[in-house]
Amino acid sequence: MSMRRFRRAYCYVYSLRTQFKRKGAAVSFEKSGPCFNFCRGFNCLTAKVDGVYKITYNTTSRAANSRNKARYKVTVNGKTVPGSTYATFLDNDPLINYSGQVVVKLKRGDVVKLINVAGVTLTKNKKGDVTASLAINKL
Repeated sequence: MSMRRFRRAYCYVYSLRTQFKRKGAAVSFEKSGPCFNFCRGFNCLTAKVDGVYKITYNTTSRAANSRNKARYKVTVNGKTVPGSTYATFLDNDPLINYSGQVVVKLKRGDVVKLINVAGVTLTKNKKGDVTASLAINKL
């Protein structure tokens, strides 16, 4: 019986910029934290190792920018990951933080993106605030 070697894979990317996104545009990430076994692109991550991954995302938007509705989803190779679309109504809160999470099977070369379905502007309250983040961890 041979032992299969467990290959770690994880990545954390984030943005500190205000992003004016059209409907269906990918959220961009100009900064990164620890990243291992992923290729980072401007608005995507590409897996280097097959496996099952937990993907978590967070975004911040202003209520006035969204027509009272925000929606984000995760895509792999351009296809929506089932169970990854989260939506919320914004009411009158000045800043709203959205988060979503999904577990998905990825293969080497799969491209992961966070899509701004509703075209909501990602914004910050103060300089240095994170407007969007994406964390992927191999389980």
